[in-house]
Amino acid sequence: MNQFHDLGGRIVTKSEREGPRGRPVAPRGGFPMKMKWPAVIYVLLMGCVTLHLYHTPEWNMDMIGYMGNALMTNRTPVEKAHQLVYAEVRRLPDASQIPLLGLNVSGDPTQDASRKARSEHVGNFAEFLPCFAIRPVYNQLLFLSSRLFGLLRSCVLLSVFPYFLLGLLVFSWACRYVPNEFAAPYSLLLMLMPPITLVGRTPISDALSTLVADSPHFFGLRPNR
Repeated sequence: MNQFHDLGGRIVTKSEREGPRGRPVAPRGGFPMKMKWPAVIYVLLMGCVTLHLYHTPEWNMDMIGYMGNALMTNRTPVEKAHQLVYAEVRRLPDASQIPLLGLNVSGDPTQDASRKARSEHVGNFAEFLPCFAIRPVYNQLLFLSSRLFGLLRSCVLLSVFPYFLLGLLVFSWACRYVPNEFAAPYSLLLMLMPPITLVGRTPISDALSTLVADSPHFFGLRPNR
């Protein structure tokens, strides 16, 4: 017989099942059987990478502006927001908090003075908040998640979790356009590239923005089968 049933019970012909080049295609509702184990291994490896990024964040000055805006979404007075944000910063190890507080010598005296002024004076802190108000959805998510995890941990989670989802998105795309045996290695190598891991490691809005921006392209490029 040249007819088969797919996962949904639909009758398909042999040519539809094997695809235009004679290779088995994924049935509706899942991967081909021979892709199951590579998919599981890929997800586990991505989980390990994501966990590593969670424990080794690249603290960035921009997160201070995002944390301030997150608190302001709840109508927190700017004085209180300044106090709460820098209380979180001072919980970091000395090597991480000193650059954020402008207490080191970075080679740029103007930058160091600006960071120190923001940490010491509410007015200087407030001047920079509008620069980070352009991500209202991120700021709202940051505030909501901070109710459960705290500001610092929420910043990290809102970077590493979108990074993990982006890895799944890349793998799903690769399964359609890359030979099956290369889909998982290709996806993992792409997600391990330094610019990509930096997006997941830096606790600011870039990872979530990248995920949101790339998702429509992925669904728009799905082949017709």
